[in-house]
Amino acid sequence: MRARRPRGLCAGCRFAHMQYGATGRNAVFCTFGGVVRPVQIDVLYCTDYRDRNAAATTVRMGFAPEN
Repeated sequence: MRARRPRGLCAGCRFAHMQYGATGRNAVFCTFGGVVRPVQIDVLYCTDYRDRNAAATTVRMGFAPEN
């Protein structure tokens, strides 16, 4: 039997869109910056990585009243 390939960094990223095929093939797309780009390589390190399971943080911008 063949060993399973390890999952790439994109599998846990908030910006990743992953498609898994019935034949074992998968397609990975990065949505960072609002544009969908195909990822052709197995990613080991990414400067824009965001943990998919981390709590979302809100950032106040502009003239929002303080409560």
